[in-house]
Amino acid sequence: MRLFQKILQLWRFQGQISLFAEASLAALLLATLTFGSAYQLRRVQRASSELAREVETRRQVVMALRQFIQGAGNVQSGARGYALWHDPAIVQQFSQGAEEAREARQKLKILLRNDQKNEARFRTIMEKYDAYMADAVPALINVSPVTLDTEEHRKRIRKALTEMEQLREIATQFDDEEIEVLRQLESSRVERARQASDTYGIISLCTICLGCLGSVMFALRVRNRIVSITESARLVTAGDYARRVETGGNREFGELALAFNSMVMELEERRRQEVLSKSFWELLHASATMNDVKATVAQICPQWMPGSAGSLYVMNHERNVLESCAGWGDHELVDSFPPMQCWALRMGRAHSMIDASSSVRCEHLGEGEESTTCLPLVAHGETVGLIVLVLPLPELHSTVLELGEALAMTIANLHLKERMQAEANRDPLTGLFNRRYLNEALDRELTLARRHNLALTVIALDIDFFKSFNDNFGHSAGDLVLKQIARTMTHSLRGSDIVCRQGGEEFLAILPHCRAEDGGKWGEVIRQAVQGLHLAYENQLLGTVTISAGVAGYPEHGETPDELLEAADRALYESKERSRNCVTIAREQPPGNQPSQADDGYTAAAPRNFVLHITASDPDAHGGEEAG
Repeated sequence: MRLFQKILQLWRFQGQISLFAEASLAALLLATLTFGSAYQLRRVQRASSELAREVETRRQVVMALRQFIQGAGNVQSGARGYALWHDPAIVQQFSQGAEEAREARQKLKILLRNDQKNEARFRTIMEKYDAYMADAVPALINVSPVTLDTEEHRKRIRKALTEMEQLREIATQFDDEEIEVLRQLESSRVERARQASDTYGIISLCTICLGCLGSVMFALRVRNRIVSITESARLVTAGDYARRVETGGNREFGELALAFNSMVMELEERRRQEVLSKSFWELLHASATMNDVKATVAQICPQWMPGSAGSLYVMNHERNVLESCAGWGDHELVDSFPPMQCWALRMGRAHSMIDASSSVRCEHLGEGEESTTCLPLVAHGETVGLIVLVLPLPELHSTVLELGEALAMTIANLHLKERMQAEANRDPLTGLFNRRYLNEALDRELTLARRHNLALTVIALDIDFFKSFNDNFGHSAGDLVLKQIARTMTHSLRGSDIVCRQGGEEFLAILPHCRAEDGGKWGEVIRQAVQGLHLAYENQLLGTVTISAGVAGYPEHGETPDELLEAADRALYESKERSRNCVTIAREQPPGNQPSQADDGYTAAAPRNFVLHITASDPDAHGGEEAG
């Protein structure tokens, strides 16, 4: 258990140091083990070498001692042979033995000069040998025939033999002891060699095991971190940008994890920017009005450019004023300003002001606003608006350009759409809505009235004797009459009312949230305003212009567009048939009643219709006020 805890502590400690420090510690450990192994092996080798030298010395001592014994034996044999046979050739054997003994004596003297114990024994042997040589040579070789058989001669011979035997005994004992010492030294040398081999093997095995264990631990930890980073990278690639890698552990892996997490955060921010950019483009592309653009800017821009504030200005149709359209952040909007107050519009490019001392402030900016950027919105070579950014971040430069491009194209497309819709829905002569828009608007307003249970009124108008204006004064004078009546109707009715030209001299007005009785009053307001016109064409008075009108309301006179228009036409026909220059409110037509033909092309309506006249004293008889 303790071993496992030690290994766990080592693992945790290994996970806290850097890879360089870990590699350094591992290299230091291996170097220490290698050095210790080498040192121990060197000691064993040195001891083995010393033993080997001592063994070799002992071996040489034994060889020299044996050579000395052999030489001494030859000396003794030569001396005795010569004493027996007096053969001069035997003297040569004596001399040879003496020379061998002398050489062996010199070798032993050199080999035993540092061996005090054996050196004393060597001196004893040498003393015996010298005594033998001193007694044996005169007794055996230098003897005369006269003294050969004397008792003294025999004593000397016995003494010499005794001395030689003692010498040989001491030398043999010395040789046996040296052989035993040599045998012990050989065993010790073999044991030392075995110990050296075992020590080297154990140290090598420990070094290999520690190296393998460290390598496995290092490989496992590196593999785990690499697998973790690889898995995180795979998840990030799959779209999981919330994935993060733990930054603990080695410094290198911590730095790698920090770099990976920073990369993921940057990718997440880029992805967020891409999503917001795509959403912004889609919303702008789907925008049908400037209100849609305003809502899109207010919703997306704070997320797309966090930490910034700004506003959007749109050029008016006269191209002389920039009007506030939308804004975000803590930025005070200016309602409108002329283009000449903005340096960006005057220069035709973006204009930034870091501080008041480094650049010129635009006149439309407040005194306390600094670090602002004005970006003109240009599409199809035409300036359509302006973006004012407060405290823009440097890294948002590309975002600002993309924002400006998207808004410029959207505003230009909306202006183009408005012009096309105006051309498609407006009458080119009077500027009123045409018959096509009338059908759409009536159907829409009637649906709303039906859904919310509200009233709705339509007024059908026709210019009395309009053909006479064309015949007497020309078509240009007739166009003037149509324009003035269209302007009069627009000014007389409410802003929420819809005025259309059906065709020729016929007009129709849709009045939402208005009952038929109140619609009759508004028709009377228009009639009186038209009657009060004094028109002249080319310095020639055109005379009094009058209109006839018919009023029908939902739901009492009809529940569909066709029913309402038919009821209003019947009321208009009634006005024509009665006296013209009057307003008639429709009533329900009895079944089977067939209209009659009027003299100016209009058919008569049901006799139950009535004419309503409203005097100028009526409080509702003025333009621009809501009736009902």
